[in-house]
Amino acid sequence: YVAVARRLTANLPTEEEQFRAIFRWVCEHLEYAEGNHTTNPGQLLKYGKAVCIGYATLLKEMCTEAGLECEIVTGRARNEPEDIGKRLKKLELHAWNAIKLGGNWFITDATWASGFFDKKTKKFTHVFKETYFIGNPEYFSRNHFPEEKKWQLQDKKVSRYKFVHRPIVWSGYDSLKLTGVAGRAKRFTFVALPLKLGVKQKTATEIKPVAFSYDPETSAYAPVVISKPDGNTKIRLPMFKRGSRYVTLFVSDKPVATYKVRVWGKDPDKIEARREERKKKKERRKKK
Repeated sequence: YVAVARRLTANLPTEEEQFRAIFRWVCEHLEYAEGNHTTNPGQLLKYGKAVCIGYATLLKEMCTEAGLECEIVTGRARNEPEDIGKRLKKLELHAWNAIKLGGNWFITDATWASGFFDKKTKKFTHVFKETYFIGNPEYFSRNHFPEEKKWQLQDKKVSRYKFVHRPIVWSGYDSLKLTGVAGRAKRFTFVALPLKLGVKQKTATEIKPVAFSYDPETSAYAPVVISKPDGNTKIRLPMFKRGSRYVTLFVSDKPVATYKVRVWGKDPDKIEARREERKKKKERRKKK
């Protein structure tokens, strides 16, 4: 790994270019495999299989050989809708990195950037995801919770409570330059219908069309979208089938966030029909 790191970075003038060369090499030459917890760089190169700590360790060692300052960050991570609302200690243990470039620290995750691991088939697919290379700290803080809060790299730190109850965000959240997704209540596990979301934008990104996806058994209604002059968007989405549901917000055909909501089974159309019927009865009584 020493020879590889030096060869990869020998003719690259900037720290960012050097780091990208090492990062891409690690992502392409390691394959996620459950059970392989070795942190020995030689073993990692020999077998090419590792879990997150292996990715993080090899990246750190290669960066060190290239003269780049890199640290391993450990903590908890969320990457599935079922993780919403779980206690922190029940979430997956994870390892990623912090890299210092041009005097500033950045968060990076080679494991998540390298591809997808199917837990059912135990197969790994290489698909590079740029989102996790020198990532946006605000985006990372939604799915990564470091043991040392300093590695959130934000002035306003995210609490444990807020972290576990936030919606899960996906790549569209970062690529569309969104800075927040909000709802009717802070604890999304107890949101009553209709669901109201606010999407606050950092840039004048086109947010239409807005769509939602549910489980197949849930009745789907087109959302009512209300745009405001301040750049916020409010969305009303009626859901009628009683029980807990996972609702994924899509913006411009890109997945942005998944919410866990509790639906009380109230049909607004039926409620309105009953109101109209009571109103008619009242009018008939007045006529009599």
